[in-house]
Amino acid sequence: MPYKNYLLIFCFSFAVFLALHFYFISAAYAYALNNAAKAGKIAEAGKNNNSDAAPYPLNLIRAYKKAVKYDHGYKAALYGKRAAGALGREGLSVLLPHISAQAGVSRYDFISPPPFYYSFASRTEGVSITQPLFSMKRIFEYSQYRTRQSIGNVKFESEKQDLIIRVAEVYLDVLAAKNFLDVLKSQKKAVRYELKQAKKLLSAGAGTKTGLYDARAKYYSVLSQIVGAESNLQNAYMKFKDVVGVSGRNLEPLRNHIPAAAPEPENLKYWVNVGIKHNPMLKYYRYNINYLQEEVKMDISSYLPSAGLQAGYTATNTQMLLKTPPLRYYSIGFQINIPIFDGGYAFAKTSKSDNMALQAKQEYEKEVFKNTRKLSRSYLGAKGDVVKIKMLQLALKSAKISLTGDRLGFKAGIKTIADVLNAIESVYNVKAKLLKAKYEYIMNLLDLYFNAGVLSEYDLGKINGWLRG
Repeated sequence: MPYKNYLLIFCFSFAVFLALHFYFISAAYAYALNNAAKAGKIAEAGKNNNSDAAPYPLNLIRAYKKAVKYDHGYKAALYGKRAAGALGREGLSVLLPHISAQAGVSRYDFISPPPFYYSFASRTEGVSITQPLFSMKRIFEYSQYRTRQSIGNVKFESEKQDLIIRVAEVYLDVLAAKNFLDVLKSQKKAVRYELKQAKKLLSAGAGTKTGLYDARAKYYSVLSQIVGAESNLQNAYMKFKDVVGVSGRNLEPLRNHIPAAAPEPENLKYWVNVGIKHNPMLKYYRYNINYLQEEVKMDISSYLPSAGLQAGYTATNTQMLLKTPPLRYYSIGFQINIPIFDGGYAFAKTSKSDNMALQAKQEYEKEVFKNTRKLSRSYLGAKGDVVKIKMLQLALKSAKISLTGDRLGFKAGIKTIADVLNAIESVYNVKAKLLKAKYEYIMNLLDLYFNAGVLSEYDLGKINGWLRG
């Protein structure tokens, strides 16, 4: 082969080698970059998982939906409701016919039988039906099953409303803690400005050490309050996570102005009557009374006669241990059961059930009284908060005007820095009280609906509209 051909082959091979080399280097570099990117995403996800913050701002409705999927008490109540749903059909079974089929095969091998006894295989098939015709005990038993079904439903409704109020409470607690911390930070900024001014005036010979010490004292007082507020906020985060399952660090805040109005209608008696009718726990106590009263009736019915119908079909080749030609026959009968004496058991049980029913009535009246007090407190609290919010809004305007006047007076030399610091403290104290009044109003309103037994996702959506979403 000519020398030029060898040279061409060598150059071509070397070019291929370089191309493959750069290809694999590029692929390795791209693989490394991809892994680095994945590692970064995993690290970021790890941070998010550590904080358990939702990937988007949570409002009340979203928080409630997450709590529904997370809360074990709600899930347990849901399964309890589903189980209670079968109690009606279970109770109906005591009034409907019971049908059973029987089949049997036996071998009879006689050891020392009489001459006419022969070993043989026995076969028996049959169907029997029993149908109660008259049984007051079974009727009351069926009624008890229906009552237990209703109890299961009200337990679920109670748990659902309880979850709504708990979600709202922890949500508003986080917002209130955040807002109070923001107020303190703003107060810190304002006091720090006055502290700088006091230092400048003292350096220029126009201020006093007393003014400087007053400013420092106010500043450190606010710092100490901020430490406590940050601790309260962390506790609010933890409580939120316990209820909702995610961190409360990414919540939609409350608007500056909310439509605070007295509950409609403005009639405490109306709300008390609504609570008696709809409150799930009061319903539970009423159903429990019904259940125990039905227990009394069922115990009394133990003294009464009962009647039932029995019918059947039998096919067999056995009679009295003797093999016979196949026999087939139907049977139908009427059975009456008349209790006469059971040792006093029915009388004692009736007395016990009667006293338990009376006990349940007293417990119900006690719960009605307690719920009436809760409704009164929530209703009057919400009405009072409306007035308090309006009063504090005016007080805030007045405090701001006073602060402006004190600052002008300080510049004119007729006010001291202590007066300015006190005016600043007054402004931010009113702000904090106003925030507290707003959150107390919302919680009193929700408590009113909760104790009245009418709290629903609609009410949560109403409050949700007051957020800056």
